[in-house]
Amino acid sequence: MAEGGVADYDYEMWMGMLAPAGTPPEVLAKVQAAVTQVLETGDVRERLAGAGVVPLGGSSQVLRETIERDTRTYGALAKSLRTDDK
Repeated sequence: MAEGGVADYDYEMWMGMLAPAGTPPEVLAKVQAAVTQVLETGDVRERLAGAGVVPLGGSSQVLRETIERDTRTYGALAKSLRTDDK
């Protein structure tokens, strides 16, 4: 970000899986367990590492907090960089 002229911001790319609101908790838990199992597989970790990806996994609460944090952070950045109607 600094190279682009935007100070005091670090950019991390992440990916997560989302489900429709109201999805039963037991379904979410089953999907999360399956994804965690896949991410712990040696060949999957190797392939991801080869692409420069570090699989972290985590709970739905961690993903929710990440989305909320990034929405605040990058929303504020976008507003500060607006050139129209400042």
